[in-house]
Amino acid sequence: MKIHFVGAGGASMRGLMRIAQSKGISVSGSDWVYGGHGAGNISADVGLVVYSGAIALDNVELVEAKKRGIPTVERGEYLGRLCGQFGRVIAVAGTHGKTTTSAMLGCIMAESSLHFGGSYVTNGERVDGVRVAGTTLITEACEYKRSMLHISGGIAVITNVDFDHPDCYKDKADYMDAFVDFARGHRTVIHNGDDAKLRGIGANRRTITFGLGEDNDYCAVDISTNPLAGSAFGVVKGDEYLGKVSLKLFGLHNVVNALCAITAAHTMGTDWDTIANRLKDFGGLERRLERLENIDNRAVYLDYAHHPDEIACAAAAFGMQPVSVVMQPHTYTRLMSLWERFGESLCGKNIVRVVVLDVYAAREVRPIDGKGSEEFCQYLSGIRNNVYYAPSFGDAKSHLLAQCSADETILLLGAGDVDRVIGG
Repeated sequence: MKIHFVGAGGASMRGLMRIAQSKGISVSGSDWVYGGHGAGNISADVGLVVYSGAIALDNVELVEAKKRGIPTVERGEYLGRLCGQFGRVIAVAGTHGKTTTSAMLGCIMAESSLHFGGSYVTNGERVDGVRVAGTTLITEACEYKRSMLHISGGIAVITNVDFDHPDCYKDKADYMDAFVDFARGHRTVIHNGDDAKLRGIGANRRTITFGLGEDNDYCAVDISTNPLAGSAFGVVKGDEYLGKVSLKLFGLHNVVNALCAITAAHTMGTDWDTIANRLKDFGGLERRLERLENIDNRAVYLDYAHHPDEIACAAAAFGMQPVSVVMQPHTYTRLMSLWERFGESLCGKNIVRVVVLDVYAAREVRPIDGKGSEEFCQYLSGIRNNVYYAPSFGDAKSHLLAQCSADETILLLGAGDVDRVIGG
Protein backbone atom coordinates (compact mmCIF):
# COMPACT_ATOMS: atom_id res chain seq x y z
CA MET A 1 0.00 0.00 0.00
CA LYS A 2 1.25 3.48 -0.87
CA ILE A 3 0.70 6.48 1.42
CA HIS A 4 0.18 9.84 -0.26
CA PHE A 5 1.04 13.00 1.71
CA VAL A 6 -0.76 16.26 0.94
CA GLY A 7 1.35 19.18 2.19
CA ALA A 8 1.00 22.93 2.55
CA GLY A 9 4.58 24.07 2.12
CA GLY A 10 6.36 22.96 5.31
CA ALA A 11 9.20 20.50 5.87
CA SER A 12 7.31 18.38 8.40
CA MET A 13 5.40 16.41 5.75
CA ARG A 14 8.68 15.51 4.07
CA GLY A 15 9.88 14.23 7.42
CA LEU A 16 6.82 12.04 7.78
CA MET A 17 7.37 10.69 4.29
CA ARG A 18 10.93 9.73 5.19
CA ILE A 19 9.81 8.00 8.35
CA ALA A 20 7.27 5.98 6.36
CA GLN A 21 9.96 5.11 3.84
CA SER A 22 12.25 3.96 6.66
CA LYS A 23 9.50 1.50 7.59
CA GLY A 24 9.49 0.11 4.05
CA ILE A 25 6.32 1.93 2.96
CA SER A 26 5.94 3.29 -0.57
CA VAL A 27 5.12 7.01 -0.53
CA SER A 28 4.18 9.92 -2.78
CA GLY A 29 3.47 13.55 -2.04
CA SER A 30 2.26 16.91 -3.27
CA ASP A 31 2.53 20.46 -2.02
CA TRP A 32 0.64 23.62 -2.84
CA VAL A 33 3.86 25.64 -3.03
CA TYR A 34 6.04 23.24 -5.03
CA GLY A 35 4.16 21.46 -7.82
CA GLY A 36 0.62 22.07 -6.67
CA HIS A 37 -2.31 19.78 -6.01
CA GLY A 38 -4.40 17.79 -8.46
CA ALA A 39 -6.66 14.76 -8.51
CA GLY A 40 -4.13 12.99 -10.74
CA ASN A 41 -1.63 12.93 -7.87
CA ILE A 42 -3.69 10.22 -6.18
CA SER A 43 -2.38 7.19 -8.07
CA ALA A 44 -4.20 3.86 -8.31
CA ASP A 45 -2.04 2.18 -5.65
CA VAL A 46 -2.63 4.79 -2.92
CA GLY A 47 -4.26 3.22 0.14
CA LEU A 48 -4.05 6.12 2.61
CA VAL A 49 -3.87 9.91 2.32
CA VAL A 50 -2.23 11.97 5.06
CA TYR A 51 -2.93 15.71 4.88
CA SER A 52 -1.64 18.83 6.61
CA GLY A 53 -3.95 20.62 9.03
CA ALA A 54 -3.51 23.72 6.88
CA ILE A 55 -5.20 21.97 3.93
CA ALA A 56 -8.89 22.73 3.37
CA LEU A 57 -11.19 19.72 3.50
CA ASP A 58 -12.47 20.55 0.02
CA ASN A 59 -8.94 20.22 -1.37
CA VAL A 60 -9.05 18.52 -4.76
CA GLU A 61 -6.88 15.61 -3.62
CA LEU A 62 -8.94 14.95 -0.49
CA VAL A 63 -12.12 15.09 -2.54
CA GLU A 64 -10.64 12.58 -5.00
CA ALA A 65 -9.57 10.26 -2.18
CA LYS A 66 -13.01 10.29 -0.60
CA LYS A 67 -14.67 9.72 -3.97
CA ARG A 68 -12.56 6.58 -4.38
CA GLY A 69 -13.09 5.41 -0.81
CA ILE A 70 -9.45 5.95 0.23
CA PRO A 71 -9.07 6.67 3.98
CA THR A 72 -7.73 10.12 4.89
CA VAL A 73 -6.07 11.20 8.13
CA GLU A 74 -4.76 14.55 9.38
CA ARG A 75 -1.01 14.80 9.85
CA GLY A 76 -1.15 15.12 13.63
CA GLU A 77 -3.25 12.01 14.02
CA TYR A 78 -0.91 10.05 11.75
CA LEU A 79 2.07 11.27 13.76
CA GLY A 80 0.33 10.10 16.93
CA ARG A 81 -0.01 6.63 15.41
CA LEU A 82 3.70 6.60 14.53
CA CYS A 83 4.68 7.49 18.10
CA GLY A 84 3.53 4.07 19.24
CA GLN A 85 6.30 2.48 17.18
CA PHE A 86 9.11 4.10 19.20
CA GLY A 87 10.38 3.30 22.65
CA ARG A 88 10.65 6.95 23.66
CA VAL A 89 8.93 10.08 22.32
CA ILE A 90 10.06 13.66 22.93
CA ALA A 91 7.52 16.21 21.69
CA VAL A 92 8.66 19.85 21.46
CA ALA A 93 5.78 22.33 21.64
CA GLY A 94 5.52 26.09 22.11
CA THR A 95 4.57 29.24 20.26
CA HIS A 96 8.15 30.16 19.38
CA GLY A 97 11.38 28.23 18.91
CA LYS A 98 10.10 24.67 18.63
CA THR A 99 11.65 24.08 15.19
CA THR A 100 15.08 25.28 16.25
CA THR A 101 14.90 23.53 19.61
CA SER A 102 13.83 20.18 18.14
CA ALA A 103 16.55 20.46 15.50
CA MET A 104 19.18 21.18 18.16
CA LEU A 105 17.95 18.23 20.18
CA GLY A 106 18.05 16.06 17.08
CA CYS A 107 21.61 17.17 16.42
CA ILE A 108 22.70 16.40 20.00
CA MET A 109 21.15 12.94 19.87
CA ALA A 110 21.92 12.23 16.23
CA GLU A 111 23.34 8.78 16.84
CA SER A 112 20.41 7.51 18.89
CA SER A 113 17.31 9.27 17.66
CA LEU A 114 14.95 9.94 14.81
CA HIS A 115 14.24 13.61 14.26
CA PHE A 116 12.07 15.54 11.87
CA GLY A 117 10.35 18.88 11.64
CA GLY A 118 12.92 21.27 10.22
CA SER A 119 16.13 21.26 8.22
CA TYR A 120 19.37 21.83 10.06
CA VAL A 121 23.07 21.91 9.30
CA THR A 122 25.73 19.94 11.14
CA ASN A 123 29.37 19.63 10.10
CA GLY A 124 28.59 21.61 6.94
CA GLU A 125 26.00 19.14 5.71
CA ARG A 126 22.34 20.17 5.47
CA VAL A 127 20.01 17.54 6.83
CA ASP A 128 16.46 17.99 5.59
CA GLY A 129 14.29 17.16 8.52
CA VAL A 130 15.07 13.58 9.53
CA ARG A 131 17.48 11.41 11.47
CA VAL A 132 16.65 7.71 11.38
CA ALA A 133 18.32 5.48 14.00
CA GLY A 134 17.60 4.01 17.37
CA THR A 135 14.27 3.96 19.19
CA THR A 136 13.70 7.62 20.13
CA LEU A 137 11.40 9.95 18.19
CA ILE A 138 12.02 13.68 18.55
CA THR A 139 9.35 15.79 16.93
CA GLU A 140 7.79 19.19 16.90
CA ALA A 141 4.29 19.23 18.36
CA CYS A 142 2.30 21.91 16.55
CA GLU A 143 -0.54 23.61 18.39
CA TYR A 144 -2.40 24.62 15.22
CA LYS A 145 -5.89 23.10 15.44
CA ARG A 146 -4.65 21.29 18.59
CA SER A 147 -2.64 18.89 16.45
CA MET A 148 -0.15 18.33 19.30
CA LEU A 149 -2.80 16.55 21.38
CA HIS A 150 -2.43 13.47 19.20
CA ILE A 151 1.01 12.95 20.77
CA SER A 152 1.10 11.54 24.30
CA GLY A 153 2.83 9.25 26.73
CA GLY A 154 6.39 10.57 26.51
CA ILE A 155 8.31 13.73 27.34
CA ALA A 156 6.60 17.08 26.71
CA VAL A 157 8.94 20.02 26.06
CA ILE A 158 7.31 23.48 26.06
CA THR A 159 9.45 26.41 24.92
CA ASN A 160 6.94 29.17 25.76
CA VAL A 161 3.28 30.11 25.32
CA ASP A 162 2.19 33.33 23.59
CA PHE A 163 -1.26 33.66 22.01
CA ASP A 164 -1.31 32.82 18.31
CA HIS A 165 -3.49 31.19 15.65
CA PRO A 166 -6.56 33.37 16.23
CA ASP A 167 -8.19 31.57 13.29
CA CYS A 168 -8.66 28.45 15.42
CA TYR A 169 -8.45 29.63 19.06
CA LYS A 170 -11.12 31.96 20.40
CA ASP A 171 -8.93 33.70 22.99
CA LYS A 172 -5.80 33.45 25.16
CA ALA A 173 -7.46 31.14 27.65
CA ASP A 174 -8.53 28.73 24.92
CA TYR A 175 -5.00 28.71 23.56
CA MET A 176 -3.49 28.09 26.99
CA ASP A 177 -5.92 25.25 27.68
CA ALA A 178 -4.50 23.37 24.69
CA PHE A 179 -1.01 23.40 26.23
CA VAL A 180 -2.38 22.31 29.61
CA ASP A 181 -4.03 19.34 27.89
CA PHE A 182 -0.79 18.61 26.04
CA ALA A 183 1.21 18.53 29.28
CA ARG A 184 -1.33 16.25 30.95
CA GLY A 185 -0.81 13.67 28.24
CA HIS A 186 2.87 13.11 29.09
CA ARG A 187 4.82 11.57 31.94
CA THR A 188 7.54 14.25 32.07
CA VAL A 189 7.19 17.98 31.38
CA ILE A 190 10.19 20.19 30.57
CA HIS A 191 9.23 23.86 30.29
CA ASN A 192 10.48 27.43 30.30
CA GLY A 193 10.45 28.46 33.94
CA ASP A 194 10.74 32.15 33.03
CA ASP A 195 7.32 32.07 31.33
CA ALA A 196 4.82 32.88 34.07
CA LYS A 197 1.98 31.38 32.04
CA LEU A 198 3.60 27.95 32.31
CA ARG A 199 3.93 27.85 36.08
CA GLY A 200 2.18 24.81 37.43
CA ILE A 201 1.63 23.28 34.01
CA GLY A 202 3.51 20.14 35.04
CA ALA A 203 1.34 19.48 38.11
CA ASN A 204 1.32 15.79 39.06
CA ARG A 205 4.04 15.14 36.51
CA ARG A 206 7.82 14.98 36.71
CA THR A 207 8.73 18.61 35.93
CA ILE A 208 12.05 20.19 34.94
CA THR A 209 12.45 23.90 34.20
CA PHE A 210 15.00 25.89 32.22
CA GLY A 211 15.58 29.60 31.75
CA LEU A 212 17.65 32.64 32.62
CA GLY A 213 16.26 32.96 36.14
CA GLU A 214 18.35 31.43 38.91
CA ASP A 215 15.38 29.52 40.32
CA ASN A 216 15.23 27.21 37.27
CA ASP A 217 16.57 23.65 37.34
CA TYR A 218 18.83 24.53 34.38
CA CYS A 219 20.04 28.11 34.02
CA ALA A 220 22.15 29.95 31.42
CA VAL A 221 24.82 32.30 32.81
CA ASP A 222 27.59 34.57 31.50
CA ILE A 223 25.85 35.03 28.14
CA SER A 224 27.46 36.73 25.15
CA THR A 225 25.94 36.91 21.68
CA ASN A 226 26.44 38.87 18.47
CA PRO A 227 26.09 38.28 14.70
CA LEU A 228 29.82 37.96 14.08
CA ALA A 229 30.89 35.68 16.93
CA GLY A 230 27.71 33.70 17.57
CA SER A 231 26.85 32.95 21.19
CA ALA A 232 28.53 31.57 24.28
CA PHE A 233 27.14 30.83 27.73
CA GLY A 234 27.58 28.64 30.77
CA VAL A 235 25.02 26.16 32.08
CA VAL A 236 24.23 25.62 35.74
CA LYS A 237 22.13 22.74 37.04
CA GLY A 238 21.13 23.46 40.60
CA ASP A 239 24.43 24.18 42.36
CA GLU A 240 26.52 22.39 39.70
CA TYR A 241 28.28 24.23 36.88
CA LEU A 242 28.05 21.85 33.92
CA GLY A 243 30.24 23.77 31.50
CA LYS A 244 30.35 26.29 28.67
CA VAL A 245 28.54 26.12 25.32
CA SER A 246 29.55 27.83 22.09
CA LEU A 247 27.00 28.34 19.29
CA LYS A 248 27.33 29.50 15.72
CA LEU A 249 23.86 31.01 16.12
CA PHE A 250 23.29 34.45 17.63
CA GLY A 251 20.45 36.12 19.49
CA LEU A 252 19.28 35.69 23.07
CA HIS A 253 16.29 33.66 21.87
CA ASN A 254 18.70 31.10 20.38
CA VAL A 255 20.53 30.86 23.69
CA VAL A 256 17.21 29.96 25.33
CA ASN A 257 16.41 27.49 22.54
CA ALA A 258 19.77 25.82 23.07
CA LEU A 259 19.27 25.74 26.84
CA CYS A 260 15.92 24.02 26.29
CA ALA A 261 17.55 21.35 24.09
CA ILE A 262 20.37 20.95 26.62
CA THR A 263 17.87 20.44 29.44
CA ALA A 264 15.98 17.77 27.52
CA ALA A 265 19.13 15.94 26.38
CA HIS A 266 20.79 16.04 29.81
CA THR A 267 17.59 14.91 31.51
CA MET A 268 17.58 11.89 29.20
CA GLY A 269 21.13 11.00 30.23
CA THR A 270 23.25 12.49 27.43
CA ASP A 271 26.69 13.37 28.79
CA TRP A 272 27.84 16.98 28.89
CA ASP A 273 30.76 16.64 26.45
CA THR A 274 28.47 15.18 23.78
CA ILE A 275 25.96 17.99 24.28
CA ALA A 276 28.55 20.77 24.07
CA ASN A 277 30.42 19.27 21.11
CA ARG A 278 27.29 18.61 19.07
CA LEU A 279 25.87 22.08 19.66
CA LYS A 280 29.21 23.65 18.69
CA ASP A 281 28.78 22.12 15.22
CA PHE A 282 25.08 23.00 14.83
CA GLY A 283 24.92 25.31 11.84
CA GLY A 284 21.36 26.55 12.13
CA LEU A 285 18.16 26.35 10.15
CA GLU A 286 16.98 27.70 6.87
CA ARG A 287 14.91 30.85 7.41
CA ARG A 288 16.09 31.32 11.00
CA LEU A 289 18.33 34.41 10.88
CA GLU A 290 19.75 32.89 7.73
CA ARG A 291 22.39 34.97 5.96
CA LEU A 292 21.50 35.58 2.31
CA GLU A 293 23.32 37.25 -0.53
CA ASN A 294 23.89 40.99 -0.16
CA ILE A 295 21.75 43.67 -1.74
CA ASP A 296 24.17 46.24 -3.12
CA ASN A 297 26.77 45.41 -0.42
CA ARG A 298 24.20 45.54 2.38
CA ALA A 299 23.95 42.42 4.53
CA VAL A 300 20.64 40.56 4.24
CA TYR A 301 19.14 38.08 6.71
CA LEU A 302 15.98 36.01 6.36
CA ASP A 303 13.89 34.95 9.34
CA TYR A 304 10.61 33.05 9.69
CA ALA A 305 9.35 35.57 12.26
CA HIS A 306 5.64 36.20 11.73
CA HIS A 307 4.50 36.93 15.28
CA PRO A 308 5.21 40.17 17.22
CA ASP A 309 7.50 38.51 19.77
CA GLU A 310 9.45 36.77 17.00
CA ILE A 311 9.89 40.04 15.14
CA ALA A 312 11.14 41.77 18.29
CA CYS A 313 13.61 38.93 19.02
CA ALA A 314 14.94 38.85 15.46
CA ALA A 315 15.66 42.59 15.46
CA ALA A 316 17.08 42.56 19.00
CA ALA A 317 19.53 39.81 17.98
CA PHE A 318 21.52 42.49 16.12
CA GLY A 319 22.04 44.58 19.25
CA MET A 320 22.43 48.23 18.30
CA GLN A 321 23.33 47.42 14.69
CA PRO A 322 20.81 49.44 12.60
CA VAL A 323 18.36 47.21 10.71
CA SER A 324 15.79 47.83 8.01
CA VAL A 325 12.90 45.43 8.50
CA VAL A 326 10.84 44.08 5.62
CA MET A 327 7.70 42.56 7.13
CA GLN A 328 5.32 40.28 5.25
CA PRO A 329 2.27 39.78 7.49
CA HIS A 330 1.18 36.15 7.63
CA THR A 331 -2.62 35.71 7.52
CA TYR A 332 -5.23 38.41 7.90
CA THR A 333 -6.55 37.07 11.19
CA ARG A 334 -3.13 37.19 12.87
CA LEU A 335 -2.49 40.76 11.68
CA MET A 336 -5.92 41.89 12.88
CA SER A 337 -5.79 40.12 16.26
CA LEU A 338 -2.24 41.23 17.13
CA TRP A 339 -2.39 44.63 15.41
CA GLU A 340 -1.04 46.79 18.25
CA ARG A 341 1.52 44.21 19.33
CA PHE A 342 2.90 44.13 15.79
CA GLY A 343 3.24 47.90 16.00
CA GLU A 344 5.14 47.69 19.29
CA SER A 345 7.48 45.02 17.96
CA LEU A 346 8.45 47.24 15.03
CA CYS A 347 9.50 50.12 17.29
CA GLY A 348 12.73 48.52 18.47
CA LYS A 349 15.57 50.96 19.12
CA ASN A 350 17.75 49.58 16.31
CA ILE A 351 14.96 49.40 13.67
CA VAL A 352 15.58 52.43 11.48
CA ARG A 353 12.92 51.76 8.84
CA VAL A 354 10.07 49.34 8.14
CA VAL A 355 8.83 48.15 4.75
CA VAL A 356 5.50 46.30 4.81
CA LEU A 357 4.47 43.92 2.02
CA ASP A 358 0.96 42.71 1.28
CA VAL A 359 -0.44 40.02 3.57
CA TYR A 360 0.59 36.45 2.77
CA ALA A 361 -2.83 34.90 3.07
CA ALA A 362 -1.67 31.24 3.27
CA ARG A 363 -4.77 29.20 4.14
CA GLU A 364 -7.07 32.24 4.32
CA VAL A 365 -8.99 33.23 1.21
CA ARG A 366 -10.67 36.51 2.18
CA PRO A 367 -9.08 39.80 3.24
CA ILE A 368 -10.43 41.55 6.32
CA ASP A 369 -11.70 45.02 5.42
CA GLY A 370 -9.70 47.80 7.02
CA LYS A 371 -7.06 45.43 8.39
CA GLY A 372 -4.69 44.98 5.48
CA SER A 373 -1.08 46.02 4.97
CA GLU A 374 -1.86 49.53 3.72
CA GLU A 375 -4.00 50.27 6.77
CA PHE A 376 -1.35 48.78 9.04
CA CYS A 377 1.26 51.09 7.51
CA GLN A 378 -0.99 54.07 8.22
CA TYR A 379 -1.30 52.96 11.82
CA LEU A 380 2.43 52.28 12.12
CA SER A 381 3.29 55.70 10.68
CA GLY A 382 1.48 57.22 13.64
CA ILE A 383 3.85 55.65 16.16
CA ARG A 384 7.20 55.62 14.33
CA ASN A 385 9.08 57.18 11.39
CA ASN A 386 10.28 55.67 8.11
CA VAL A 387 7.38 53.37 7.29
CA TYR A 388 6.72 52.34 3.69
CA TYR A 389 4.05 50.18 2.09
CA ALA A 390 5.45 48.16 -0.83
CA PRO A 391 2.83 46.78 -3.23
CA SER A 392 5.36 44.42 -4.85
CA PHE A 393 8.67 42.71 -4.14
CA GLY A 394 10.37 44.85 -6.77
CA ASP A 395 9.05 48.02 -5.19
CA ALA A 396 10.35 46.91 -1.79
CA LYS A 397 13.79 46.24 -3.22
CA SER A 398 13.90 49.57 -5.05
CA HIS A 399 12.93 51.39 -1.86
CA LEU A 400 15.63 49.64 0.13
CA LEU A 401 18.31 50.42 -2.45
CA ALA A 402 17.29 54.08 -2.51
CA GLN A 403 16.88 54.61 1.23
CA CYS A 404 19.18 52.27 3.18
CA SER A 405 22.53 53.61 4.28
CA ALA A 406 25.63 51.47 3.82
CA ASP A 407 25.72 50.36 7.47
CA GLU A 408 22.13 49.09 7.62
CA THR A 409 21.39 45.38 7.75
CA ILE A 410 18.28 44.28 5.87
CA LEU A 411 16.09 41.85 7.78
CA LEU A 412 13.41 39.98 5.81
CA LEU A 413 10.68 38.69 8.12
CA GLY A 414 7.77 36.37 7.37
CA ALA A 415 6.54 32.81 6.98
CA GLY A 416 5.60 33.28 3.33
CA ASP A 417 7.74 34.18 0.32
CA VAL A 418 9.31 37.39 1.65
CA ASP A 419 12.70 36.22 0.33
CA ARG A 420 11.47 37.14 -3.16
CA VAL A 421 12.49 40.70 -2.30
CA ILE A 422 16.04 39.61 -3.14
CA GLY A 423 15.00 38.87 -6.71
CA GLY A 424 12.76 41.91 -6.82
